[in-house]
Amino acid sequence: MGAKYEVRGSVAVITLDNPPVNGLGWDTRTGIASGVSQAMADPAIVGLVITGGGKAFSGGADIKEFGNPKAGSEPNLLSLIKLLEDCSKPVVAAINGVCMGGGLELALGCHYRLAAPGVDVALPEVKLGLIPGAGGTQRLPRVLGVETALNMIVSGDAVKSDLLASLPGQKLFDQIVAEDLLGAACAFAGVQAAEHKASGVSLPRVRDLKARHDNADAYFGFARNMVKGMAKNFPAPAKCVDAVQASVKQKFDDGMAVEREIFLALMLTPECKALRHAFFGERAAAKIPDVPADTPQRVVKQLAVIGAGTMGGGISMNFLNAGIPVVMLEMKQDALDRGVATIRKNYDAQVKKGKLALDAMNARMALLGTTMNYADISQADLTAFIETLNVDPAIHGILVQLPLPKHINDRAVIEAIAPGKDVDGFHYANMGALVIDESWFPPCTPYGIMKMLEYEGVAIEGRHVVIVGRSNIVGKPMAMLMLKAGGTVTVCHSKTRDLGKFTRDADILVAAVGKPCMITGDMIKPGAVVIDVGINRLPDGKLAGDVDYASALRVAAAITPVPGGVGPMTITMLLGNTLRAAENLAGLIESKKETMLA
Repeated sequence: MGAKYEVRGSVAVITLDNPPVNGLGWDTRTGIASGVSQAMADPAIVGLVITGGGKAFSGGADIKEFGNPKAGSEPNLLSLIKLLEDCSKPVVAAINGVCMGGGLELALGCHYRLAAPGVDVALPEVKLGLIPGAGGTQRLPRVLGVETALNMIVSGDAVKSDLLASLPGQKLFDQIVAEDLLGAACAFAGVQAAEHKASGVSLPRVRDLKARHDNADAYFGFARNMVKGMAKNFPAPAKCVDAVQASVKQKFDDGMAVEREIFLALMLTPECKALRHAFFGERAAAKIPDVPADTPQRVVKQLAVIGAGTMGGGISMNFLNAGIPVVMLEMKQDALDRGVATIRKNYDAQVKKGKLALDAMNARMALLGTTMNYADISQADLTAFIETLNVDPAIHGILVQLPLPKHINDRAVIEAIAPGKDVDGFHYANMGALVIDESWFPPCTPYGIMKMLEYEGVAIEGRHVVIVGRSNIVGKPMAMLMLKAGGTVTVCHSKTRDLGKFTRDADILVAAVGKPCMITGDMIKPGAVVIDVGINRLPDGKLAGDVDYASALRVAAAITPVPGGVGPMTITMLLGNTLRAAENLAGLIESKKETMLA
């Protein structure tokens, strides 16, 4: 793996070949440098094109080299970019798919840049606690303007190539090419070579452009204050401002020296080390070691989502983003309209931020259908489908999005799921086994709450735990888990008389009754820990929990927010249950005891 060299007519084509995103590791850098040298030594070659194999131009540095001496070995990215800039033959970057980090810095070192529409363009180093380290902070402001460049560098977010190409005065892209990008780039290189030879004018280099701002001092002062306020304890975003300011205030080489000094200093900070650790951890968690890349995938042609609320809308958007048609079902037209409006609002926000093209938004919305007709979905159909999933070895876990339509019995559907695949933990076999500490899967929300309390060091043994809510999903299994942990448990509900008498005596209060702001600050014991499981939609469209957050916050020692508190833990525990289900099906778990609160 590295880079491939070929000749098309009088143009040399160097194709980055380091799947999946053509990371700029030592082999790739060496391959590019070798290709450039070969092209420069061949009198028949008039120009060069650099492009990416597969679905990406380049995603930047090869993460396998992080912390490895190879990362700085010659040719390093800085010297490779200088090699491209100094070429006496025009070098054209043909940018496809993804152009991020060092990949964008490499493209900025070329004399010309052609891009396909929809390319994700970004300098995401700030998300690893760094700034761009190969000229990104000095070259991007010269081709996009200071403000646009700084916004991209500080946020690290990707922007589509066609949106950047539409900016007035931009010099990042010479052309956006919808079809046959490589052919167009080769033709463009030939034309530029002929014009360069005829005119004798030097080839354009980004470094020779000026980075300007009409009121630089005031702008950078404002930007620095804003970034520091938003970044809090992370040093990299503010350092991005310093580096970009150097592109305006200093000569190019001096600005590069500032960038390099900042980059190397940030590499040693604990924040950078922590963010890189988290980055690798997230990547590792997304991979299943014993599932090879060539595992056959089931084709999904259409999706039906029952429910147009927060979760239903989010699930629908994931599939719409992948180009899969979705039909959302609801029981009331206003709920259906509200769900569609929320999805459109979310997409509109992405368009306004430049993260999504308007045409792409319209295409995704065109894939969304709605209905209120449940007649075609019978309980027999649903349970029969579950039976096929029960015996499918490729399916490790099954969950049911509740509530189901009124003509379908929730309990019967849940009990149709094989207990070993009931990752929600709602099957009667799992619920019953919970009482004797042998459940395959504790229900996810109570399980997540227990893990949250454990992580925060909240002692349960000997303390009074009051649970408001008696559902099979939260209240009852929550009581079992709290008892197992040594708590003294009281279970209340919406009809409990003088509810405040019980809640004011709670050291740990769990509210899961489904009524907005039912628990107020005067019902909470000072210093209590409050877990708000409820999530309710208010008439103004905002979300609220079962606890009045503002008044509770003045009394409680700690309280979970809504949204963003219990919900993410529920999803995390669902993933944990699914992993254990997969391990069980693979024969890696010897006894049920191994699954409990592992």
